[in-house]
Amino acid sequence: MLDKLRNMEPLSAQEENRILTRLRAAILILAGLVLAFAVWSIVNKREFSTAYYVIVVIFLFCNWFLIDVAPAFLCRALAGRSDRKVNAFLKMAGLGLLGNIGLGWFLMSMQNQTMYGALVYLVSVIWARKQREIYYGPDEEEEEVPKEEVAEEKVVPKDPQHLPTAADRLKRLNEISAGLDETEEKDGSV
Repeated sequence: MLDKLRNMEPLSAQEENRILTRLRAAILILAGLVLAFAVWSIVNKREFSTAYYVIVVIFLFCNWFLIDVAPAFLCRALAGRSDRKVNAFLKMAGLGLLGNIGLGWFLMSMQNQTMYGALVYLVSVIWARKQREIYYGPDEEEEEVPKEEVAEEKVVPKDPQHLPTAADRLKRLNEISAGLDETEEKDGSV
């Protein structure tokens, strides 16, 4: 199945942005529903029951699915990608799931005042950032500079013998000031 996703034709950037916008809108609608349920519970002075926890778990699963899994199928996110980028995408999706599990753990254990879930979420977000950089960054082929460009550039060694001396700086300053004097004379202003 992974090979099938990699061999698909990539979507245009405009089509991909349209699909991602719809996925984000779906996530915001779901988050609004969860928030509305929480506000309703607070206004009616009800404790958060099992229904709240079920809703939170369903929301976090949908959030992970819509952010990390759905783009692989709907946006063809793996189409034409290198092995390194596909591995980064899969790790990113796995770390996203781990982060959502940590966030759910934190939200469910708030009454017990434990922070373990928040720590799991934080660690997964930090690790996923590196995978996102790999996935969205340039390919290995793009990073290589063509040999023609390397040959054209002159590399000056950082050797103390090649650094300008005080006499060189004074000579350069005199050349610059002489050039300024000549331009002032041409303009007629002294």
